[in-house]
Amino acid sequence: MKILKNVLLGIVALIVVLIVAVFIFISTFDLNKYLGPITTQASNALGRQVLIEKAKLSLSLSKGVDLNIINVLVAEDARFGPEAFLKIGQIDATLDLNELIFKHGIVITSMQLSNLHVNIIRDEKGMINAAAIGPKSTESSSTSTTNVATSSSPTIPDFIVRRISIINGVVDYTDKAPDMPMRIIVDKVNVNIDDFSLTQDFPIALQAAVLSQTVNFFVKAKVSIDALKQSAQVKDLSVNSDLALLNMQHVKVALPSLAQMPWPSNVAGALSATLEPINVSAKGLSGVNAKVRLQQLSFKEADITIGLNSIYSEIEMDLSKPDLSGRVDALVLEGEIKDFNVTKALLNQLSAVPVVGPVLLEATKGNLPDLQMSNKTIINGSELKSTIAKGNYKIQKFTLSMDQVSLEAQGAVALANMQVDIPVKAMIEKELSSKLIKSVKQIEGLLNDNGSIQISGRISGIVPKVGFSADVNDIAKKVATSEATNALGEQLDKVIEKNPELGNILGDSSKETIKGLLNSILK
Repeated sequence: MKILKNVLLGIVALIVVLIVAVFIFISTFDLNKYLGPITTQASNALGRQVLIEKAKLSLSLSKGVDLNIINVLVAEDARFGPEAFLKIGQIDATLDLNELIFKHGIVITSMQLSNLHVNIIRDEKGMINAAAIGPKSTESSSTSTTNVATSSSPTIPDFIVRRISIINGVVDYTDKAPDMPMRIIVDKVNVNIDDFSLTQDFPIALQAAVLSQTVNFFVKAKVSIDALKQSAQVKDLSVNSDLALLNMQHVKVALPSLAQMPWPSNVAGALSATLEPINVSAKGLSGVNAKVRLQQLSFKEADITIGLNSIYSEIEMDLSKPDLSGRVDALVLEGEIKDFNVTKALLNQLSAVPVVGPVLLEATKGNLPDLQMSNKTIINGSELKSTIAKGNYKIQKFTLSMDQVSLEAQGAVALANMQVDIPVKAMIEKELSSKLIKSVKQIEGLLNDNGSIQISGRISGIVPKVGFSADVNDIAKKVATSEATNALGEQLDKVIEKNPELGNILGDSSKETIKGLLNSILK
């Protein structure tokens, strides 16, 4: 028994000595001496130069092995520019010793990255720098050699990181697309990732300041990674934002090709969006399909405020091509334009038309009976169907229904020079059309088959000098035709009154025949 006791005591003493030795070894171990080989291996794995200023190991029985790394830099691929791809001010990670010793599993209980700065670049060909990370293959390797190498690649060990936190990060996104370049700096980035793994899906939650001085975007998603194929998928992606926190000056800087547009001075509303799964690989990003909802949206420019109750939009973008391509559809449910009456503005466009111009101006000023119009416009609804392809934004269908006017439009915007050319048809509702014609008989010729005054025009120009102009020539022709038809009709009525037999010969369609002849002459 005494021998057994001594053996047990010896074993316990040995274990204690070993533990103390491990503590002393880790506490005195200078990891910095091995940073050269470590960064070399990391550089080979990422295909980018990796630099680490210093690192330190420490051991705690309650926590495990703590790793502290200061100032990590991952260089950029030369194809994308000279700036660093990634900088991290500090990394703190803890390895669970219990999992390692007793379960032979690699479990990192926590990893915190502070002051992270990453540059994401999409070049002119649609290639994304982050997708190009990975070991560089030699051009001289044959196909068979590559296949052998792939099949004999070592298996990546399974590991889990219970919690990854990114604090105070910055994402600098640059898109060099020829038709619409942009640069968006996202700062105040805070990310939490739970149960990070290379073999299982893991959730991610992000909040950041996007084109804003304060945090205004909140994102949730699930991510799966295929390390061997160097690809990832983001799914169950949702985005929420308070648009009131947007800085419109930051928006102009981010989108230089649209900087000259008449951006609103103030924007407010709630944005929520859900996206279909997004695939990321060495080829770049797959298409982005999003369903977006805007609620209680309002924006103000000068003295005009537009409020929209709800907007539902579907957006599809193909990011695998150099040129921006996709579609944008939208549906607007109710709204209001304050301190601006669209009908008045539309009728003001007719002031250049001879004869009717002065009379219509009186109508728009409210000086004619039964034509008092409020100083606002009620929006009943709107629908948009549009596409983006080959540097052009094409409006295939646009309708806007308001309390007194409805609009229909089709046209295009050349994104390269922001040349706008959108033909528009405006229809004044029947009741108001009837009142206008009662007061201004000369515009009867503008009535369409539905009994509404129809005014054709065009939104044109180069941003920011874009405006609407009515087709004065078309309007003048219709007014002149109507006036001539009515005048000839009156004379014809007098002739028929004196010669009833002639009326039987001409029939009731005589005026329409005269109108058709006048149209042919005036074309």
